[in-house]
Amino acid sequence: MDVRATMETTIRNVHWYRGSGILALCACMAAQALPPIADGGPAQIIPVLGGGTSAECQLDASRSYDPDGTISTYSWRYQDEVYSTSVTTSAILPLGVHPFWLIVRDNSASVGTDLVVVSVCRGVLDETFQTNALDGWETAAGAWAVEDGALVQTGDVASGFIWYNGTGATAWANYTMGVTLTPDATGTVGCALYCKDADTRYQFAIGGASNLTFSCVTNGVAMQLASAVRPFSTTQSYLFIIAVTNGRFNVSLNANQNNLFNMTVTNTLITGGSVGLLAGGGAQGMFDRVFAVMRQRPVRVVPLGDSISHGRGTLPYTFSWRYPLHRMCVEEDFQVDMIGTLSTGFNGNPPWTNFHGWAFDRNHQATWGITAHNVSNQLDTWMKQYEAPGDVLLILLGTNGSGESNAIPRAVDSHRRMIEIARRHKPHVVTIIGLAFQEWAPFPAMRAAYRDLATDMNRSWSPVVTIDHSPGWISRPETVGSHTVDWVHPNPTGDHRLAWIWRWPLTQWAQHALHNPGTPQSPTVLINNGDQYTENPTVTVTLAAANPAPDCMQVSESWVFAKGLWETYTNTCTMILSPALGTKTVYARFNAGGPTTATVSDSIELTPEPAVATAAVFAAALMLRRQNASR
Repeated sequence: MDVRATMETTIRNVHWYRGSGILALCACMAAQALPPIADGGPAQIIPVLGGGTSAECQLDASRSYDPDGTISTYSWRYQDEVYSTSVTTSAILPLGVHPFWLIVRDNSASVGTDLVVVSVCRGVLDETFQTNALDGWETAAGAWAVEDGALVQTGDVASGFIWYNGTGATAWANYTMGVTLTPDATGTVGCALYCKDADTRYQFAIGGASNLTFSCVTNGVAMQLASAVRPFSTTQSYLFIIAVTNGRFNVSLNANQNNLFNMTVTNTLITGGSVGLLAGGGAQGMFDRVFAVMRQRPVRVVPLGDSISHGRGTLPYTFSWRYPLHRMCVEEDFQVDMIGTLSTGFNGNPPWTNFHGWAFDRNHQATWGITAHNVSNQLDTWMKQYEAPGDVLLILLGTNGSGESNAIPRAVDSHRRMIEIARRHKPHVVTIIGLAFQEWAPFPAMRAAYRDLATDMNRSWSPVVTIDHSPGWISRPETVGSHTVDWVHPNPTGDHRLAWIWRWPLTQWAQHALHNPGTPQSPTVLINNGDQYTENPTVTVTLAAANPAPDCMQVSESWVFAKGLWETYTNTCTMILSPALGTKTVYARFNAGGPTTATVSDSIELTPEPAVATAAVFAAALMLRRQNASR
């Protein structure tokens, strides 16, 4: 399946326009026309408290505009289908990560896009201060009261502090905190998280409505860890988001993921803790809402490729598409964890600088000069070293070795083997095969062969899709608008283009990648309805598991499932046992998207077939019978 076709237009050229952090895609059909700017709003984090399993989100494209025309159509896409064609819409969403793509067209048929990631999260706190009762809140300094639906600090103190000390709150970890507050022209306003107690915590503070600090407070003594990355000055009410992912803090404004600070702060001191609010020095604070949610883990992405994906530390630098892709994901609050056994470029690193205070996640599985065949030979060894299996494979291979006579069938076979290996480590892995961008032979034929492979290997429980990087690609370095430094290796424009195209299928398959309904229960396997013996090595195997029902299984005569492939779950299957006589055992295990079941087995004795009497034996027996009868 080629997901590029779902982008509603054949893209001949791609341009990026910066405006409020939005990337606009233009299918250039008129040389002078500017594309519309799609704006679906910032990422959304929606808490779900108690036993709830879903929440409603509001989507609003009214801030979209066209610089030289009018917008004619709006389209919200969700799970690769049109969800709504209205400017505004709503959706009831279950717990999880939900990427929505907004696609707008103007009167000249140009296109603009925006990505809105909605995270419906298990909430542990959502306080809107609608009553005077502050259940679970503990005042540490100052005087705090609820006034007109907001919490304010009314005392005359330099550093008022109140924190949530409800049951279990001091053990919260790796959560995201949101607080809607109003900075004050005088004094200090802010919030705290990982409060071990009233005197030990991390805190974000705004002094005089302009001085931003992020500090660690230990035994009441504050040590500043980061300063603002850009000037800040406001006395308006804003939503500040502090996210903690794998121990790293990110402070952003109104759910826009641009870090307000000049570096990513890593928590190395406090293992868990609650949230708090601070105001003093003449500032009241005006806190309208504070919430804390446990977010779903990031999507684990394995970038698998050659020098195009590796990056190079010598001139001319090649940064790899991994660098802008990670940045795009961060800016859209689409959480990813790049994994692999490597973390450097070839011959050193290019200048992978931080963006908005975020450090580039450098882990990858790309090697300069490697062929698809060599990758398939080493992939299992690499994947055994991962702390957790990858959810998504982004594969861009086939350039090296493309001059060989059997290049295409060998590359196809290697990709098939990679998919099978990845499924051994995670049966529900998503494989996204990037189609080579080069214009010359054998790459057009290779792209067609990869599409056929994806069709053959695609499963509902383990999707295999292709994404075409070739439309509009310019390999010749001297050509205006070229995407390479040397015909093959992308320049920054080419890397950015590749990253933008990768982002579409990566976000579309996020829900599948993170789906975890649990482990199927009561797995069983039965050979020939429980018979103890068989003379025929072809047997019927009955399989079962439930709650949740499995969608894939492994069945093998090997208890380690050597060469055993994951296949679509069925209640029965026919199996040909190995021909040697004796006890035969069939092993099986099942998966539904979460952990795999324990291995179950059943055995049967393969016995020899009855001897077949020959004509000579029959003749001798008949003669003996006649002789006995004549006596």
